Amino acid sequence: DRVFTSFFPASVAPARCETAVIDRSGLSRQRAYELQTLVTEAPIRLSEALPDPTDDQGEEFIELWNSGDQTVSLAGWQLDDDLAGGGQPYSLSALTIAAHEYRAWPLSLTKLGLNNSGDQLVLTNPLGASVDQTVIPAAKEGQAWARRDSTWEWTTAPSPSAPNEFP
Repeated sequence: DRVFTSFFPASVAPARCETAVIDRSGLSRQRAYELQTLVTEAPIRLSEALPDPTDDQGEEFIELWNSGDQTVSLAGWQLDDDLAGGGQPYSLSALTIAAHEYRAWPLSLTKLGLNNSGDQLVLTNPLGASVDQTVIPAAKEGQAWARRDSTWEWTTAPSPSAPNEFP
């Protein structure tokens, strides 16, 4: 028997693998497979959270930032507000985040209500490993908990889906 396999790169969406088997009598069987590529390492980070918005600010949000130069598939990635796993995490499946994009997800979508008395956020990759996390202190009304370089601090200028501002 002879086996021939062809792989088509992930740049061809979706990635495919085709296999052909020819047995000793000359009969051929072919099969094609679609391959799902799960991104487990990427420059995706938590960027900002608004746990206690004022009435004119709308609703709570959680923001991610892609610091890399390529669009990243978030298939299998999750957001959670409980490191112990007590709540229901929000699945980011079927979403992408563009290079250098800041993207905020509102409470109405994630159902991750941040506690005003303090909370935590965790971003996990498709293998369930924590990629980024932060502990949010007791909320300050109208202020966002935001990443500034490698540290976190309160800002009076929440900026959903935009670079963080620190007036």
